[in-house]
Formats: sequence, C-alpha cells, structure tokens
Amino acid sequence: NNGTVTERMRIDNTGNVGIGTTSPATKLEVKGALLEQPAALTDGVTVATDASLGNYFTLTTTQNFTLANPTNPVNGQKVIWRIKQDAIGGRTIAYGTAFRFGTTITGCAVSSGANQVTYLGAIYDSTDVKWDIVACSKGY
Repeated sequence: NNGTVTERMRIDNTGNVGIGTTSPATKLEVKGALLEQPAALTDGVTVATDASLGNYFTLTTTQNFTLANPTNPVNGQKVIWRIKQDAIGGRTIAYGTAFRFGTTITGCAVSSGANQVTYLGAIYDSTDVKWDIVACSKGY
C-alpha cells in the first residue's frame, strides 16, 4: 500500500486477539463476517465426526446410519450438521450414546424426502460428556 502498513490483527498484552480491530475486548473479537468452510463427512453405516476439524459438517446419506459420538470436542463447542438425503430418500438416523435430547427436542428424525435437508445443532458439555441437541430443523 505505497509503503503504508495497515494493522489487520492484534494480540494485546492480556492475550486478547483482535481481527479487524486494534482494541479487542475479549479473548477473540472479530470485526466483520466470519466464514467457516464445512467439513464433509464420509457416508456409511456409522458416520464419524472429528470435532477438531470445525463446527459445521455436511453429509449426503445413501443409507440408514448412526451418527457416532463426535471425537476431539472441547467444552462448550457448538456444532451444526447439515444432513441431506440422496435422490432416493427415506434414510433414517440413529444417535451415539453421547447425544442427549431434552424435554423440548425429544428426538430428531431426518427429513425423509428425496434430496431434503435436515439441520442438527448440538453443544458439548464436558462435565457430563454429552452433546446436548439444541436444534433440529427439517424440510429444506
């Protein structure tokens, strides 16, 4: 920039990180939009999620499957799964033992129509070693 340096990121003396700001008020402060590329999951009878790879995962399923307990989570991590039926549809989901449903969302069957999408959201609780299901939205 014609010899002019423009600061884009700062780590202050308290360890706060700022992106797009020179005075971060929290451990991470971002001014502007965040973009997280989804991580594609491998279709199979058992579908594995490595939570260290991100917070947004996609799957196109061609068979009934179990969403296995995610590995490598951190406490408080929020994850969204985008689960799409193939062109045939009618696939079902079962959940690993670390998934926990509450009284508001007592279960989440995926949309059954061909090419339909279900979004599933969960938050990891390391005290209980459980993924609390906090969202299930179907029919896209």
